[in-house]
Amino acid sequence: GVSTDTGRFLYANTTAHTFDVAGDCAHYGADVFEWNRKIFDTNSLAKLKLQAWVVEHLQFLCEGRIVMCALPTTVEEELGVDEDDLNNLSGFLRSIEGVCVAALLRNAGEDNTKVSVRSIPGYNAASICEIFGGGGHAGAAGCSIRKPLAEATAELEAALIKWENS
Repeated sequence: GVSTDTGRFLYANTTAHTFDVAGDCAHYGADVFEWNRKIFDTNSLAKLKLQAWVVEHLQFLCEGRIVMCALPTTVEEELGVDEDDLNNLSGFLRSIEGVCVAALLRNAGEDNTKVSVRSIPGYNAASICEIFGGGGHAGAAGCSIRKPLAEATAELEAALIKWENS
């Protein structure tokens, strides 16, 4: 948890106390290398195919500061991805050079779309999701838009552009 919650000690929530806790874990026998390898450096082939699909279908907004991608259920099924493969896909989008805010949209039912937003310090993911009744914190937030994926994508795009320009 210490490693994942801090993004391997990269996120702004990393403090001296975080390193103390990590040091205690190693001191008491945690196999730090093996845990990090399993969690961060091992990917299923399906996940890699999903990332490739996302790169091919992403959309940049606001001169590249915002990126978004709508992921249809049919693509998830076609690629054979599971929930683990989908984990942190919005963070993957945020890792693109120049991106400050990343949004991933997924089907969550016939007329419901789940949105996951990630941002870098200085941008507030929660303020975006609050527009649609969601929440979270500055770096990571989520919401649902009670519309089919295509309609939700258009609505989120318009909201992101308005939010960035306000």
